[in-house]
Amino acid sequence: MLARLIFSAAAAFAAAPVLAQDATGVAPPETQEWPKYAQEAPNGSVVHVPSGAICPATLSDVPRVNVFEATNESGHVGVVCEYKGQDYRSFALFITNKNHPTMKGLANVEARWEESLKTITTQYPEAAKISIGGLGADVERGVNGQLFESTIQDAPVQIGIWQTEAENWVVKARATFAPTIVGWQAAATARALVGDNATMIEVYTPNDDAGVGGQ
Repeated sequence: MLARLIFSAAAAFAAAPVLAQDATGVAPPETQEWPKYAQEAPNGSVVHVPSGAICPATLSDVPRVNVFEATNESGHVGVVCEYKGQDYRSFALFITNKNHPTMKGLANVEARWEESLKTITTQYPEAAKISIGGLGADVERGVNGQLFESTIQDAPVQIGIWQTEAENWVVKARATFAPTIVGWQAAATARALVGDNATMIEVYTPNDDAGVGGQ
């Protein structure tokens, strides 16, 4: 898989003044030129053109800082949106086509979900599964979900992962946060975003003019 950074804090929107300068202190350009597969909405969200999924400008109060393109030998297969905030809060939203390299050989929904769970236990070998009401699976919306607890630099953290599928797209959110009310609220927002995006994908008509492949 190839990943290409196509948006960073250096090209932040006016809607997110906290990102008004990059690490060098240089002000960003006034406009952001997006590739064909991504469009900026008036509210600062990024719309993934092939699927209709949305990466909001903020997740709870955590700003979006990066948008990566995922590609393989066939071309564009999705995007990854990253959000970073205080108190160990970091989030990633993945919108990936089922022909994504990491999906090859995974025959069904459960196999793809188990593969995603492995990414947590690989990064955090000592992570333990936990359960918090409202932050696990969303059965009514067909969203798989699991919480873990671990530590980062001796500080307790919780990690959540939620995943569903709509049409030919896999929608996944991953969250790392401190075990606080603020952290749980942001995690609940990430969980809801997975189901919301699946619904949008199901009713979306791809724009053939985008030239990046559809469903």
